[in-house]
Formats: sequence, structure tokens, C-alpha cells
Amino acid sequence: MYRKLRKGDDVYVKNPQRFRPDCTCIVGYVLEVHVRNGARWLTMEGASGRIGGGYEAPVTMREEECGLRLGTRISKISTQPGTPGYAEWCRISRSWGY
Repeated sequence: MYRKLRKGDDVYVKNPQRFRPDCTCIVGYVLEVHVRNGARWLTMEGASGRIGGGYEAPVTMREEECGLRLGTRISKISTQPGTPGYAEWCRISRSWGY
């Protein structure tokens, strides 16, 4: 079932070359959701990747152009007790039965 995207969701753009021809990916967090002409539009803090380097810039597009990213970014977990991300590591480990 389709879930409407909300502020704070971690999203990706399904076809980034449609918006930026030199782009390999556009990912980011939803900053705002607004309705225009009956369609839902998202403004996201987008990080655009491309060969040779990337850049960050806000981007606005229709909700249908985006998908919800699932999982936890590797940069958000740590295996070292007492460090940021360790609690998330423990949560993931418990979900796998460890």
C-alpha cells in the first residue's frame, strides 16, 4: 500500500536525470509538503550525486517522483559503546536476534 510522504522522511528521486542531466542520484529529507493544483509537492534538502563530485541544494518536485528510502544509513550506526549510533546498532542487532 502507498504511504504518503511526510516532513522528515528520507527520500530518493526515482529518475534524477529528468531534473539534472548530469546527476546519478538525488537523496535527502523532506522539508515541506504542500498541495498545488490538486497534486502533492515536496521540498527536500537534496544532495545530488554525479561522477566527479556532488552538491547540495533544495529541490521541489511532485510526490510521485520520489520514493521512501528504507533502512539506516551506515553513517548513523556505530559498534563502539558510548558513541553516537551505538543505540541504533543495538536496535538493529536485536531485530536480527542478537
